[in-house]
Amino acid sequence: MFAYFIRIIFELLDRTEELLDRAEHHRRDAYLSSSADLFELERRMRQIEAADQAVTAEPDRDFRTDGLVHAL
Repeated sequence: MFAYFIRIIFELLDRTEELLDRAEHHRRDAYLSSSADLFELERRMRQIEAADQAVTAEPDRDFRTDGLVHAL
């Protein structure tokens, strides 16, 4: 019974993720299609790419000092 409940929860999470992904794609498509000209479309596409890269990029960290800067 417990395993069935856990499986249902994971299926609901997967479906929720799919719905949110579709909504994000729809929002981006609407944003891009509202461009006035080709230059604005390219600017918006670069803006979206930069935002995606900023989200997925990890901050640089110096593991030797555990991220702390030490004064000499």
